[in-house]
Amino acid sequence: MKLEWAVGLTTRIPNMASRLLKMILLCTAGIALSSEAWAQGPAMNGYGPPEQVHLPTWNDLEDPNHWNQLPLGTGQPVASGYSQSSMAPPMLPPHMQPMGPGHQPGMSYHQGSTVTSRAADYTMDDPWDQPSEFERFLGAVVKNSWFRADYLLWSMDGPGNKVVGNPLVSGDLVSDVVISTDNVFDSREYFTWYNLADDDVTVVPFAVSRALDLEGISFSDKSGFRGTLGVPLTSGEFQISSFIVGQAADNVYGTDIPAELGIFTTGPRIDLGYVDYVPLPKYYNLPVTVNGQIASPIAPQLVYDEMRIRMTNNVWGGDAKYLIDLPNQKQYGLVARPLVGAMYLAIHENISTDAIRDNRYNVWATTGELHMSQDSFNNIYGATLGLNLEFRHEYFTLGVEPKGLIGFNTYRTRVRTEDLAFDGEKYSVQETKTEYSPLIDLQVYARAHLTERFSVFFGYDLKYAMKVARPANQTRYNVIGTSDETGSVAEQTDFSISSSLDQFKVDGLTIGGEFRFH
Repeated sequence: MKLEWAVGLTTRIPNMASRLLKMILLCTAGIALSSEAWAQGPAMNGYGPPEQVHLPTWNDLEDPNHWNQLPLGTGQPVASGYSQSSMAPPMLPPHMQPMGPGHQPGMSYHQGSTVTSRAADYTMDDPWDQPSEFERFLGAVVKNSWFRADYLLWSMDGPGNKVVGNPLVSGDLVSDVVISTDNVFDSREYFTWYNLADDDVTVVPFAVSRALDLEGISFSDKSGFRGTLGVPLTSGEFQISSFIVGQAADNVYGTDIPAELGIFTTGPRIDLGYVDYVPLPKYYNLPVTVNGQIASPIAPQLVYDEMRIRMTNNVWGGDAKYLIDLPNQKQYGLVARPLVGAMYLAIHENISTDAIRDNRYNVWATTGELHMSQDSFNNIYGATLGLNLEFRHEYFTLGVEPKGLIGFNTYRTRVRTEDLAFDGEKYSVQETKTEYSPLIDLQVYARAHLTERFSVFFGYDLKYAMKVARPANQTRYNVIGTSDETGSVAEQTDFSISSSLDQFKVDGLTIGGEFRFH
C-alpha cells in the first residue's frame, strides 16, 4: 500500500505542475491579447487606456518655466506612482495642451492623483465662446468714446433796476429845496412827510422814505461744472452733456444816512429857498397800490427803519444731440456736420425781503416787521437744430456750434408774505403756466491735442432765452384798504401774479480736458 501511494503521488505531481503551467500561459496570453485589442481598437465611451506619465521632480517645481508643462489640471491622466525621471511628458494634441496649474474648466478628478477625464474640446464655432452682438456693441462704444470735464466761469443776467414794490407812488415830493409839482412819481425817489407849523404858514418836513430796487444785484463770474460724453457711431456722433452753475446770490441793504432838508413856507410850488436845514430820518417803504389805484406810501404800516433784500439765482441743464456725418467726410480740414437733438434749461430765482420798524427815530410810535418771498422756477425744454463747423488739424481743432431751441417754458411763480397788513397775517399765491419760449445757444471753442488720448479744451458759451419768468416782474403789489387825503391804510394783502416775462442770458468762459478711450 505504501508503495502504491508513493508511486501515485509521484505520478500526480508532474501532471499538476503541467496543468498549472498551461493555465498561467493561457491567462498571460489572454491578458496580452486583451490589452493589444484595447490599445489598437476604438476607445470605450471616448476614453483611452491610462497612460503612464511621470510626476515632476522638486527641481522641476522650483522652475517657473516648468509650470506650463505640468499635466495636473490639464485633463492628462497621471499615475499615482512616483518617478525620479525628469523626462518631459509626451506631446499632446492642441486641444489637450496644458492650460496651467490649478483646477481647469471641463475637468473631473478621481481618488489619488489620477485624472479620469480631459478638457472639453472648445472650438471657435461654439456659440458660448463668441461675444454677443450687445457685447460687441458695448466694446466698440467704450473703445471709441471720449469724455470731457469742463470748469465753467459763467455770468447770468441781473434783474436790473426793478423796484421791490409798485414802481409808482402819488403825493408830494420834496427833493433838496425843490417842491415837485408832479402828482405821480418814481417810488425810488424820496417821499417826504411834512406838517404845517403852528402858524399855519411854515411847512415842516419830518421824515422821508423811498423804495429799494435791485440795480445793485449782480450774478457775474460764477463757477460751475459740465460733463460731456461723446460716442462716435457709423454715421455720426452722439453727444450728451449736463452742467450746473453754483448758486449766485447778492444783497441790497437800506443804509442811507439821515437827509438834510429845508423848512419850507407855503406858497406856489416853486423854489422858495429855505429858512434853515433840519436833519430828517430816512425810512424804506414797500410801495403798493390800494384797491388797484396808485397811492402814497402807507405809513407807518409799510415804512421801515431797516430793509434788506437778498436775491439768489440757480441755473442748470443739459442736452443730447446727434451730429450727422456727411458723405465723403474728411478727417482734416473744414468739416461741417448738421445736428439734431433736445435741450433742457432750468432757471430758479428767489427774492427775499426782510424789514423791521423799531421806532428808533421816535417818528411813528409803532413797531413791526415784514417778511416776503418771491420765487420763479423756469423749465425750458424742446428740440434743437443746428450746425457744427470745425477746422481740424493734427495738433488742434477750432470749432463753432450755433443751434436754436424750438420749445416751451413751463414755469411756476409763487409769492408769500408775513406780517404785511397786520401782525400775524400770512398770505400766499402761486401760478403755473406754459409759454412758447425759443432759445439761442452758441458755443465757440478750441482744442489742443497734447497726446493721442488727451486734449485741452477752451471755449465761450452763450445761452439766450426769450421768455423767462423772473420774480422781480412777476408780482402785482396790491392791498385792500382805505385811502383819503390823510393817507392810506392796508387792511388785507391782495398780491397777485403778473404775466410779464423777461429775456435772460447766460454766458461765460469754459476750460477743460478731453479724454479719449481708444
